[in-house]
Amino acid sequence: EVIPAGNRKTRFMFIGNLLHADCLLKRIERDIVDGMVLKAAYREYPLLAKDNTCLWPGKYPTDETVEEEHRIVGNETTWQREFLLRIVPDDGQVIYSEWIQTYDELPNEKCRMVGIGIDLAISLKDKADRTAMVAARIYGHNENMRIYILPNMINERLTPCDTLERAETLADVAGNGNYTEIYVEDVGYQGSLVSLLSEAGYFASGFPVRGQDKRARLVIASQPVQEGRVLFPEQGAEALLEQLIGFGTERYDDLADAFSMLIIKLMEKKGSSVKVTMLGHRPPSERYRRRW
Repeated sequence: EVIPAGNRKTRFMFIGNLLHADCLLKRIERDIVDGMVLKAAYREYPLLAKDNTCLWPGKYPTDETVEEEHRIVGNETTWQREFLLRIVPDDGQVIYSEWIQTYDELPNEKCRMVGIGIDLAISLKDKADRTAMVAARIYGHNENMRIYILPNMINERLTPCDTLERAETLADVAGNGNYTEIYVEDVGYQGSLVSLLSEAGYFASGFPVRGQDKRARLVIASQPVQEGRVLFPEQGAEALLEQLIGFGTERYDDLADAFSMLIIKLMEKKGSSVKVTMLGHRPPSERYRRRW
């Protein structure tokens, strides 16, 4: 409404705070970075720079005056957003960085099983969600159970055919001969992927949403993370950790949702032993026989 009111020499300045990774100002920033907006620049001026230097020394000459203002504001979310220009979710953070435990090598023992969580996306448009696949291996039982997230995760825009192929490949590589289960969100057309994977000889099942949104699922999955039962690779999980720690502020949350489904399903097997059974009377496919 505003831009057409200007003439060819009008200069526009958009000023505001960052409420979300996909808010207006962040969209404009992406357009500038992608070259869609010519002769434009994006700047951020938080009260405190990265080296903790105050950018408004006239009003806050010392660290004490900055801290005094912090106490006067009295609300941490307001302080982070309005003064430090940090994106903070309205509902609070779900998973904290200090909870994250990493590993450099998998245990030198046979794992109980392998699990894969899949969050599907239909659209291939640039701004649409992406299909996400996260795999993990389980070691130990009960209180000694540990879940090792594998680095070979997928977060791309895929066609249905490519999705099936990538899911099968991930199951073969991540499973590596171990019993493997695949969990797919049980909404709409996602059920067709479960059928196709089952026909190909994989143990695939739908994940019932039961009215829970993504945040509710992540809250449930956050407990074993906080308890140190979930370990992440030192390299190869950067995108996943960004979505987990920044949930509610990150532009995408597909990996976080695939992770939540995976952890919830794997924790159901905390003290149970895995039994391999054939479904129905269908003989195992050639691919299934090769894998087992």
